[in-house]
Amino acid sequence: MSSHRKRNRHELWVRFLESHQAEIEATGLPTNIFRNEHRLIEFLSQGNVDDDALELKTISDEEFQRLEVIVNAYFLDGWEQASWPVFSSERLRRFGRYG
Repeated sequence: MSSHRKRNRHELWVRFLESHQAEIEATGLPTNIFRNEHRLIEFLSQGNVDDDALELKTISDEEFQRLEVIVNAYFLDGWEQASWPVFSSERLRRFGRYG
């Protein structure tokens, strides 16, 4: 990926964060989870971020549901269309649903 495309992707990420700032703040999660797209994907796909003690399985149901709002916005805004097994499994465990 060229540096131009990386910069554009970063700029898009910054705009995503700005347009969903209220929802991100409402999650109550540390802002470093959202520092860049890769960190959010890592948190959703692995259940944690290497340099952070926070784990997906330890956040409250309310925090999880608010995070789910961000995940839905991520998909609706046309970002990566991937399934994150840890996130999906955790949602199923907590609420008995896939989506």
